[in-house]
Amino acid sequence: MRQPATHHWSTHKEAKPHEMTGTELQDATAHLAQFCGWRVAHFRPAKTDKGWRTACQYDAKGFPDLVMVRDRLVFVEIKRKVESLSTEQKLWRVLLLAICALAPDIVQYFVWRPADWHDGTIERILRARSRVTERGSRR
Repeated sequence: MRQPATHHWSTHKEAKPHEMTGTELQDATAHLAQFCGWRVAHFRPAKTDKGWRTACQYDAKGFPDLVMVRDRLVFVEIKRKVESLSTEQKLWRVLLLAICALAPDIVQYFVWRPADWHDGTIERILRARSRVTERGSRR
């Protein structure tokens, strides 16, 4: 099992991929992203008398769990091992992937699961620099 080089953001390093919850994965991802210089946003639901609700308007239902900005804009949906995307999440995915196709070096969309944390995929993506920034054509 591959582990990130610096562990201060991860309390899950001993967990097996199927044992990591979505919240643990999201927190570990956000902390690693911040460590790597990303600005990270997550809109957290709150418990109300009608159940869990996230304060949002218009078409926000299903919006990705994390939005991160550094040298590119990254949208991430966090899922447990076998959890699938909701209908609203699928719609956001289609729309965002269409933008990604127009500007793949600048806008990216991912669905990340615990296995992506444990195999180093998330760390590799968050540590990588945009090819646009590397070429120096945009800063």
